[in-house]
Amino acid sequence: KSKQRLKLWVRNVPPRMEEEEAKEAILSILTQDNASSLDYFRLAPASKRVPTGTVYLHFKSVEKLMSSHSKLDGFRLPDGKGLEFRLISELSPFQKIPKKRVIDRREGTIGKDADFLAFQQKLEQQKDFKRESAEQQLEKKEAEAKKL
Repeated sequence: KSKQRLKLWVRNVPPRMEEEEAKEAILSILTQDNASSLDYFRLAPASKRVPTGTVYLHFKSVEKLMSSHSKLDGFRLPDGKGLEFRLISELSPFQKIPKKRVIDRREGTIGKDADFLAFQQKLEQQKDFKRESAEQQLEKKEAEAKKL
């Protein structure tokens, strides 16, 4: 495996920006050549802990990463409300890219599963069953204890 650091971390993305908006804005800043060498894009939206969004970019070559870094670092990205956010571009501390999620072929089929349907039927039968209160159970246990 290559030990090259090819993942860029762009912080201070406007908090109300959606992923498609952010991708469009970031790609408009980059040159066509740099944008075409981009093979991973992800927006981590703003949260209570981090008030601005973060974009993760992965490039195919170090040269493209470095030229993109110089273009993005310090760029002022406008918010929809007239505010400007100065982007901060750095090499990502964690360089791995998540694997694509494999969709389970059984996903969404639980309603057709015979075991699950039997379980649901059993639960429905137990709903009608009246449970004894704690006092009734205690009286029953005391009565059994007296018989012994």
